[in-house]
Amino acid sequence: MAIKTQKPIIPGIIFNTKKILSQEKNLRAWPSKIYIHFLEPIPTKGLTLKDVESLKEKTHKIMESYYINNVNTKL
Repeated sequence: MAIKTQKPIIPGIIFNTKKILSQEKNLRAWPSKIYIHFLEPIPTKGLTLKDVESLKEKTHKIMESYYINNVNTKL
């Protein structure tokens, strides 16, 4: 959809979900603080549907790198 509308993707990462999500598969969440980090927008202007896979890879790499660099910091 971002490519079709030529709007940027704004990646978001939620930290501390392990503390709130039940180990069971019942979609229950426990009260606790979570932290949502929104990253820099990823432009899609000029991209076509042929670029979907590379855009997905780029977005994943950006989010993974951010997570790895911030997961152990005090949030």
